[in-house]
Amino acid sequence: PSYHPPTCDHSQCPRIETMRVTSGKTYLLRFINGGSLSLFNVAVQNHSMTVIEVDGMPTQKYKTDSVDLNSGQRVSVLVTMNQPPSVYVIKVNIRARPAQRAGFVLLTYDGSDISTDSVDPEAVSILQPSW
Repeated sequence: PSYHPPTCDHSQCPRIETMRVTSGKTYLLRFINGGSLSLFNVAVQNHSMTVIEVDGMPTQKYKTDSVDLNSGQRVSVLVTMNQPPSVYVIKVNIRARPAQRAGFVLLTYDGSDISTDSVDPEAVSILQPSW
């Protein structure tokens, strides 16, 4: 059998999650791959991340543009909001699987005059590694 995702229009589906952020602040984001067979890759548009913890254990800090998470893995990162006020996309790609899917969260800077309704996260180009 093959997987067929449900089809719905925006009036019946929940909106994309948004996270309000303040310019100049640093946020702790904890990513968890709750999947059973999929490798996830997470990236934040125009922002770098500093990995500080993997699977609950502190690790040597390092900066990166994206993070891979295997099934059940947890990674904590610090992200500094150092871009002009706008709306930016956090993108989660499924890697190494025949069906490629993505998930999104919108980072909305305080003071941004851009409506989240006007942002199409699928159209935003975010550099993520490919296999």
